[in-house]
Amino acid sequence: MKSPKKPNIILVTFDSGRADHMGFMGYPKGTTPFLDSLAKKGVYFKRAFATGSGSSQAFIGMLTSTYPLDYGGYSYIDRPRVLLSEALRAGGYTTTSVHSSPYFSAYFGYDRGWDQFRYVSYFRPRSGSPGSKSQNGAGEAMSPGLRKETFRARVLRKSSSTYRWLKKYIPPLAAVFRAGERLLLFLRKILIDIIDFKPAFYTADEINEEIKRLLPVRPDKPLFLWTHYLDAHVPYALFARKKGNFWLKVKYYVSDALLFLFGHSPSLNRFFLPLYLNLYDESLRYVDAHVKQLFEYLDSLGINADNSVFVVCADHGEAFFEHGTFGHSQISFNVNIQVPLVFYGPHRISSPAVVERPISMIDLSPTILNLAGIGQPDSYKGKDLFDGKDREVVSQASESEGDLSEQADTGAVLIFGGYKLIRWKDKRYLFSLEDEMEKNNLYGVKKEVARDLESRLKKYAPPAGFNEGADASRR
Repeated sequence: MKSPKKPNIILVTFDSGRADHMGFMGYPKGTTPFLDSLAKKGVYFKRAFATGSGSSQAFIGMLTSTYPLDYGGYSYIDRPRVLLSEALRAGGYTTTSVHSSPYFSAYFGYDRGWDQFRYVSYFRPRSGSPGSKSQNGAGEAMSPGLRKETFRARVLRKSSSTYRWLKKYIPPLAAVFRAGERLLLFLRKILIDIIDFKPAFYTADEINEEIKRLLPVRPDKPLFLWTHYLDAHVPYALFARKKGNFWLKVKYYVSDALLFLFGHSPSLNRFFLPLYLNLYDESLRYVDAHVKQLFEYLDSLGINADNSVFVVCADHGEAFFEHGTFGHSQISFNVNIQVPLVFYGPHRISSPAVVERPISMIDLSPTILNLAGIGQPDSYKGKDLFDGKDREVVSQASESEGDLSEQADTGAVLIFGGYKLIRWKDKRYLFSLEDEMEKNNLYGVKKEVARDLESRLKKYAPPAGFNEGADASRR
């Protein structure tokens, strides 16, 4: 029987979580024992796909139920987009967020709809204090390279454009330019690490401590809590600097140096794959342990399965050379966009169950609103995941500078009828969904299927001559 009261909504997300590295998705190395237990009791989706293979492209789908390239792009989240936090607060929820990702800060428009919005960073803010709530980003504490008006951001954009020009017209010089650039930046990194080291993000342990400071007592109204863990993102195993054993610390430092030097060189990075995979799996174990810790703390506040819905998912995947790419490659193979998604709330959701059909993470916010008994905003493009209906699943690929400027449409994915079409620049791929590692390109074989999916994909294309439009002016 469903409770008449609105449930607490606990949304826990983590970065760079490949679906096929989760125990409940068949991975044998014990990376996610707590999530495995949650999936066993709840509902998990075997084929959940992000709306993009980077955090900014993925979260805009998850939290606003729109596609990344809608409304001029994703450099700033503005109307007509409506954040899930805004819809839930309007529906009577207390809304709280704690995370350490600059891309979801007030600077990029993610601070709307929160009673408590805590973006935490070790970088010095321009004004105010780290994590302070800001409507215009003035007090944001983040790397200078992510703020468009800074000298460092301008230098990085110029360096990137120079490299692209050289790669197009003088390829041998492009390689020399990139090698020299990485070496100079590496020397700068060593100097900064010695003099004034700033972690790239708060670890899961630190994030949980921030949550405990914000939630000392059970709220009177139903709670919406969103937290995001970055520990499976590079640098892998950042937590080892403080709490790792000796060999884990050594592996972290070696990996951190190698990734910084060779992160843009798959041909060199490939030699260190066992190290990267080992540390990536260690990072997933760390995230899993701290999701468990968070759930235990919430239970101590009376926020538990009797009165809550828990949702755990990743934003996007991580490539380890399966298709010649490493890390956050924008080409939308499964390793980049297929993510774990678990719902647990036995008083609200019929469970346990495994959903086999492909689904889009653009449906996440509409599903949460439906579970909360709240209608979805008109701007939402997703539907309720539990309606049992098959729909076209779309993911968009794009490239941009680190500060999200100069966005460009580079491709898209459409999944329907048991097949997945990938358009990536001038390349085309067609895979059966049963070919999970996507080794057999059927584009030239299943021509009618390819034509049908190409035709379906056209309605999701951004406007002709896409650029980031008016969003850029908000900087």
